[in-house]
Amino acid sequence: MRTINIQNHLAVDEIINPAGLAAKICSAIKDNGILLTSNGEGFNFRSNGLYDVLDSICDVTGIPKNKIKIETWNLLEHHEEYSIIRKDEIFGTKWFRYPGQISRPISDKILILMGKCNLSRLRIHELVNKVSWREKIIYSFHMDMDITPWPPGIAQRLSAGQSYGFYKNTTPHSDIGSILPTPIVTPGNILGLSHIYEKTMIEIVPETVSDHGFFVTEKTLRPIFYGRPFLTVAPSGFEDNLRKLGFDLDFRFPSYLERLSDMAKADAIFRFLDNWEFSQDWFESIMPALVHNQQVLKELAGRNGKIDLSLFNS
Repeated sequence: MRTINIQNHLAVDEIINPAGLAAKICSAIKDNGILLTSNGEGFNFRSNGLYDVLDSICDVTGIPKNKIKIETWNLLEHHEEYSIIRKDEIFGTKWFRYPGQISRPISDKILILMGKCNLSRLRIHELVNKVSWREKIIYSFHMDMDITPWPPGIAQRLSAGQSYGFYKNTTPHSDIGSILPTPIVTPGNILGLSHIYEKTMIEIVPETVSDHGFFVTEKTLRPIFYGRPFLTVAPSGFEDNLRKLGFDLDFRFPSYLERLSDMAKADAIFRFLDNWEFSQDWFESIMPALVHNQQVLKELAGRNGKIDLSLFNS
């Protein structure tokens, strides 16, 4: 079976150069089929239209759909006709094998570490610059919009009704001493951050995929590693899937946040934090959950990050 890496053709909301992708598949497919894989970033193949492109290829060429296999990190990805191979590893867990002892935060800061731009992250960037409690936020936004290409489709979606000019003119910013280089790779985005987390009471986690599926990365695992509660800007149901892995998310946050996705979830989290007062008593009350979560993460890392995929079979 021939393997093709299709990473350069994938975007969050569209397929880049679908004609080129079709040509690659048609020239490479053999009698025993083809495997389509990527470099690990999370994509929902219904959302970005990959299945539509594959349907067209099969209709035109007569290639049977069961000859095409697709490898993905999205644990909820499924298709009735294409063979989906879900990777049974959590992204980068080997770096989380040795968490330190949880200490109480020395301040009530809110940590936000941003990665490559998607719509929800751009929305968070706008919200950070609007809130009255900006001084409480430890913020790092390392995407330079004048240097790094915009993900396909985002510019058009922003200009259709959001503040495209605001986002386009934004510049890198960091409250943690220096602007992190792009791309940030493990372990530099995990280890050696104790001096930041000792000041952090809670982290807002802008996940890589925030609209559909379940793609957990080091961004969610990092506050668990450092023993901090977190609110994740991620798809609806993301928290329930973390619970299936064994994590305890009883942080006393309102349950309605878990039913939201993407930019709506970012908006709701910031509205909630407008009126939320953190305290050492509150942190003490959730300490058992934080300790439990560290142990679950350590166990996952200890068995090479393997996940019981039966937890996510529908």
